[in-house]
Amino acid sequence: CPLFVPLGWCYALMGYTVAYAQNVLWLDSVILLPLVAAGLDGLLAGKRGLGFALALAGAIFTNFYMGYMLCIFSVLYILVQLAARPLEEGRKVLPLLGRFAVCGSTGAALAGVVLVPAVTEILTVKNTSLDLTGGVQFNLPDLLQKFFTGNFVWADVQTGLPPVYCGMLGLAGLLLYLVSPRPWREKAASLALGALLVLSMWWRPLDLVWHGFAAPNWFPYRESFLLVFWLLFLVGQLRRPTRWWQSLCFHLGSAICLFAIAGPLDEWAETSASAHMTQHMLFMVVIPPLWVLAQPLAQMISSGGRLVLLFYRGLLKLAHWPMAMAWLHGLILWFWHTPYFYVLALENPWWHAVEHLMFIVSAGLFWWSVLQSRHSGGPWALLALLFTLMHTGVLGAILTFAQAPFYGDARDLQDQQLAGLIMWVLGGLPYIAASAWIGLRWYRQLDRTMRLSATEDSG
Repeated sequence: CPLFVPLGWCYALMGYTVAYAQNVLWLDSVILLPLVAAGLDGLLAGKRGLGFALALAGAIFTNFYMGYMLCIFSVLYILVQLAARPLEEGRKVLPLLGRFAVCGSTGAALAGVVLVPAVTEILTVKNTSLDLTGGVQFNLPDLLQKFFTGNFVWADVQTGLPPVYCGMLGLAGLLLYLVSPRPWREKAASLALGALLVLSMWWRPLDLVWHGFAAPNWFPYRESFLLVFWLLFLVGQLRRPTRWWQSLCFHLGSAICLFAIAGPLDEWAETSASAHMTQHMLFMVVIPPLWVLAQPLAQMISSGGRLVLLFYRGLLKLAHWPMAMAWLHGLILWFWHTPYFYVLALENPWWHAVEHLMFIVSAGLFWWSVLQSRHSGGPWALLALLFTLMHTGVLGAILTFAQAPFYGDARDLQDQQLAGLIMWVLGGLPYIAASAWIGLRWYRQLDRTMRLSATEDSG
């Protein structure tokens, strides 16, 4: 699934992980929860359920308190998955529930050496009565702000709001899930579980149920990672099967994009023209062709349905014309490498973001037009690649043979010349490789056409 890597990033770096890293004993179940869910999926698919039993046993053994939460979530998870199934599969429900009970009990029994003495100790020293006099613990609208960047504060570890930040992919993915062509039974059951998890944090009696019927000391809302997992799980439901090499291209492009934006390269680019040029080349000749080769449109349409299709339809019409896309990409490239706008992007982070976005979008349209459109493999795609190779080479040569810094006297001339070589030589290799590949496709197409014509003439 092309979403595997970004979903993994969002889950691993969610607000819960940051907040609760102060006390890592709460994080064992965060690691084991995906394994528990995978085991449950295997159980639903007719497998033996050994993976579920072992993962649940591991969660209880490492931290019985959090393992208890995973036991509750496992029951809710299996019920939601069964409720989402078509009615004609109803006769399979009881056998699946029976296998689930057996595997869950086996997992608890495997961790019994820890579970039994812990529960005994809790019953003797803790007050386990359910306090039904409690009310709401926060305003529900306030919870929305926790899904946005920069909303973790130390007070959240003591009282505060649940740390549910998981990147905008969680909320955006939920909206896409709602408009996606998924079965309505699945949507209703999934949203019901999400609402229950929110309600469990909002209403104190339910919150106490998740915490073993006792109010926690510090680190409240210890079950909030379940909501994050469920949101990201729903985003993952939008997946569509892809070939292994397509997933590899998408994940590799995403990893390189993360490195170019959030890695040390972005800091080096502020003072080094060669590092800045390397960043630009990644945005123009590495990341976009990898994403284009991944063919993500089917996945996106599966995720967003007609809304995504309407948005991309206009862009795809533009991508039918390789030379037009080559001109558009070339104009954007030269525009942002003029001294005034180059320095403007360096000094203003918002303009810098706009510059990078324009590079990626225009390069994406260009690479799509030459690799995936109905003209790919033809003379127009080959001409567009050669045209782009020539004008980027000219710009690289200008930077390389310049006798003075173009982007301020404080800039190092040798560093600028190195930047020119990066664009001229290294930046030209992907264009040459793509030209050779398209030329070969065009030759094979002509060869097949000539053979077919010869066969028809001889017949």
